[in-house]
Amino acid sequence: KINYFDNRKVYKKFTENSLDKKQFFKPKCILIGTKHLPHTFSYYKNLYINTLLEINRKYSYSPEQILFFLHPRDESVYIDELEKSLVNYSKISTISPIVVENYLSQSNLETVVGTFSSALYYAKSIFNKSHVCYIENFQEPNESKKNYIEYREAFHLLGVKKFDDQL
Repeated sequence: KINYFDNRKVYKKFTENSLDKKQFFKPKCILIGTKHLPHTFSYYKNLYINTLLEINRKYSYSPEQILFFLHPRDESVYIDELEKSLVNYSKISTISPIVVENYLSQSNLETVVGTFSSALYYAKSIFNKSHVCYIENFQEPNESKKNYIEYREAFHLLGVKKFDDQL
């Protein structure tokens, strides 16, 4: 404990000041995408569409108030397909130096939804967003299920709720 340095305030200030706030979109809701694999892409594309429809239904956000944040390391073929498929449901982030944490620092952001990600952790623990939810999306082999359950329990302890439970 003597060597512990809590850098949450420093990190929050850094993200707030790292970009000119007037130059980028200020969403009310962010849906965070995950890295796709060939065998899971269709599943995730449909999951995102259904989640965006539910977000609109539950929170009454228009597509112009929702940002789908692409995974920055996704392959261009998946990015292109997601841009075509999701354009009617949300704005789509472009791959750029702007990271999702820059959006999390915005005061107007109300809701953050995504698959298990450090961004969900940051949204709740550093940026104190009240509506932070994970999407139940277990698509991995059985040997990863134990890790998935541990992640889910850790996120629950933090106050990140399952998206379906919020409907």
